[in-house]
Amino acid sequence: MKTFAIFGFILALGLLMVGIFFPVPTSELSYRNVEKYVGGDAYNYIIAAALEGGKISGAMTLKTVLIVGSVITFMLSGIILVLSKKQYEKSYTGIGYNSFIQSTGNSLENKQDTLNPQSPKGNDRSFYV
Repeated sequence: MKTFAIFGFILALGLLMVGIFFPVPTSELSYRNVEKYVGGDAYNYIIAAALEGGKISGAMTLKTVLIVGSVITFMLSGIILVLSKKQYEKSYTGIGYNSFIQSTGNSLENKQDTLNPQSPKGNDRSFYV
């Protein structure tokens, strides 16, 4: 599990770097960018602007998806790392001391006095007054 988390952190870093450094096209508009002349310079400028706008919006969308994907991957890797650490601690120590006390009912609040079996359970001190 820890190797998956480390791989996830590396993947998140890679996605973030690609997302930050991905180039956004910023070329100047020219009616010569259109491959076919449609009968007027104004029409060609309109077509070139639409094509360039599509390229720019596509590049910015890709940058956003990569950066958000890196954040999600980073968070999931952190969750995997925390869960694997908890699983390791649980397997290393067996069950925790508190869960052992709760499961067996041997906490101090529920323990009855073995020397005086008629004494009350728990924190009921009215018996002694």
